[in-house]
Amino acid sequence: MSVCTPKSFDLTGKVALITGASYGIGFAIATAMANCGAKIVFNDIKQELVDKGLAAYKEAGIEAHGYVCDVTNEDAVNEMVKKITAEVGHINVLVNNAGVALFGLFAGLKLPNLTWTNEITPIKQGGSVMLALFGGFVYAGLLPLAYFLGASALGLSACLGIYLGLTLALAAVLYVWLRRRGAAVFAAL
Repeated sequence: MSVCTPKSFDLTGKVALITGASYGIGFAIATAMANCGAKIVFNDIKQELVDKGLAAYKEAGIEAHGYVCDVTNEDAVNEMVKKITAEVGHINVLVNNAGVALFGLFAGLKLPNLTWTNEITPIKQGGSVMLALFGGFVYAGLLPLAYFLGASALGLSACLGIYLGLTLALAAVLYVWLRRRGAAVFAAL
């Protein structure tokens, strides 16, 4: 268990909301904050998890307040904050620990309570972002790969020059494509 020392921070009388803190990392963060004097407030997506968390906090000797709330639902979060403020006090510390997976956007699943014009738009945008991200990783890995596979004979400066030239050429091709056709493609998303 962590201990609050004079050199660390004092949270006496402060209300700390740690989302998704029924167990795991969130529970550990909340425990450390409680040891520094904070009033612990946490949430989880199901009542069973909140009950499990309350029991764990009680066993650890920590008074905690638990709330059921889906943090992907903005209205539910606003309601929870109102309840916490009324029942426990003003929230001074917020730790966004709850796991919210957005992979569903790429896989074609709809995340509730997001305002998009239709369901296909985030899938197109999610796929484009994933392609750009992983394409960038692959491209960034080309220089060290080429260097270690034999281009080292040219020397590091020559390899960097070739890589820079290739990067500028690809940027020019992308610029021309965006000016000619790309804008129309993105406008249609």
